[in-house]
Amino acid sequence: MINEMIIGEKLDNCFLVMCGILESNEGYTLNLKDKSGEIHGLLRKELFSPELKGYVGGVVKLSAVVKPSKGRVPELNIKSIEIADTSEYNPLDLFEGLSKEKIDEYVTILRICTSQIKHPGYKQLAETLLTEENLQKLASVPASLAYYGRYKGGALAGAANITIMARDVGIEYVKHFNGLNTRTIDWSLILTASVLNTIGVLSYITPIEPFKKSPLGVEKGYVGCTQSLIERTVLQNDIPLTELEVARLLNVLTSAVALKTCVKATTKEGIILRHVVALYAELDMLDFGVATHEKEEEDEPYFYSPSLKRYISS
Repeated sequence: MINEMIIGEKLDNCFLVMCGILESNEGYTLNLKDKSGEIHGLLRKELFSPELKGYVGGVVKLSAVVKPSKGRVPELNIKSIEIADTSEYNPLDLFEGLSKEKIDEYVTILRICTSQIKHPGYKQLAETLLTEENLQKLASVPASLAYYGRYKGGALAGAANITIMARDVGIEYVKHFNGLNTRTIDWSLILTASVLNTIGVLSYITPIEPFKKSPLGVEKGYVGCTQSLIERTVLQNDIPLTELEVARLLNVLTSAVALKTCVKATTKEGIILRHVVALYAELDMLDFGVATHEKEEEDEPYFYSPSLKRYISS
């Protein structure tokens, strides 16, 4: 486990998830993780294989030496690395996941909120996509590969928590801050976009390798996967939604993607969801940084988080 590594330790046949690759003049820096935390690995250029670039999110087998770095955070000096065969490791050692109780809780939240959608077309779309099979898939994949909810079930937790937060923000806005020049909120639109806000990961990645992009994910990106899934579901199931209603839903969904690739929101519902997703993502990443920090007796109130690349406080 990463949180048990000590300076000077030699690692042989160590299995870790490779979450990212950064090239520099000196070589490559790999972002590696297991369920206990994250660590950077330094790889010389002559040891780098081009096939690794297409395997970001997959599991690698490596030999390395643990050495110190700035901020008292260890890093790996990698001596050898190769793509791991799925039969060589136990996924439970690498992918932290939700408990059955949490999965049941989040599934219940999404089912209740889906039942509250009044628009028949939006409700049918949500029910068609949030089948029991798809909910279990959301419980086995992260919400994103390099941002927030980077654990098995992060997609399900994100969908449920963001839905509750967006609903409550909308309620409080209407109740307290609805000014002279505003219109009411389309509750069917914001609820549908909220319960489906991570549904694109079902095309973007797969439960078999939950931290690796699918071929479609590589081709289209997350936003493209989300749009294709929504449009295909509407057409194949004869869901009673007009082109304008589908376009409004897609605008809210794609404007709420927690990345710079998101589009500008054109509706109040999109603005609410976009900022709720950003807030939830920031809180989730801070929680992860605190949870994976190995506290020491001489710790100052603030400590360096390698995942956030800044000092944080618990």
